[in-house]
Amino acid sequence: MTHPITRILSLLSLLLLGCAPGFAGTITWDFTYGNGGGILASGVLTTSDSLDSLGGYDVLSISGMRNGDTITGLAGPAGTAMTLSSDGEVYFDNVLYPSFPQADYWGLYYSTATSGDFNVYSSGNQYYEFSDAAGLGSSPGTQVDFLAVQVPEPATLGLLGLGLAAVGFMRRRKTV
Repeated sequence: MTHPITRILSLLSLLLLGCAPGFAGTITWDFTYGNGGGILASGVLTTSDSLDSLGGYDVLSISGMRNGDTITGLAGPAGTAMTLSSDGEVYFDNVLYPSFPQADYWGLYYSTATSGDFNVYSSGNQYYEFSDAAGLGSSPGTQVDFLAVQVPEPATLGLLGLGLAAVGFMRRRKTV
């Protein structure tokens, strides 16, 4: 016969699994980049949850801060390699890759509230930041370190917690 606590934990895990489709369709990533000498940016990227034809995830939105300035959003659409920015200065595709390099040569192109538009991209084994704002850009850009880490879904964390609670309960039950 199943113990009542085990039944309750099973029902809770089924409820959490039922919530999971509400989070389907996107992946959330925490990102940070900088160079230790004047550039520091961090925030959240939201991507599609399936790989596109380029082998990466299309970036759907970006938020955060760059050197104290609010990141207001993407400066162009995702998934189209070699798309030219409206001012003719920057190419981008706004695709995030699951492994190094996470930003490709075309990069992630975003806007800030007051500083202008920025592109974070890779060339060779190095990341760079380029800005086409007056006085901020130079080719190939400024070297930076970039990292994006996937944020676990709440349903996944809930299931992990329930699993650990069940293991703890069963262990306690056997020792009594």
